[in-house]
Amino acid sequence: MPFITRSVASQMKTLPPLPNTNLSGKVYIITGGNSGIGFEVAKHLVERGAAKIILAVRDVKKGESARTDLLQDVKGHRSTMIEAWKVDMSSFETVKQFAQRCE
Repeated sequence: MPFITRSVASQMKTLPPLPNTNLSGKVYIITGGNSGIGFEVAKHLVERGAAKIILAVRDVKKGESARTDLLQDVKGHRSTMIEAWKVDMSSFETVKQFAQRCE
């Protein structure tokens, strides 16, 4: 089977189901949680009942927007606290502040 055909065929497979684990009482930090895969992971964690999710973002305004979107996307799971905290990996000062806040 040619490479391109195998590549397309491999993408047509269904993904295995995600585990239905109860995450209540747990806190999660997601870097880049305001978009893409990070945002989808955050949705999954909210749906599984995570107690708190911290979106580690470079732009707090975008993080707050993602927080609002998450709360709208996963109605019925409002018990999860979601916060957007600033951390820019290119700024050592924000990394230190983020780490101190995590303590």
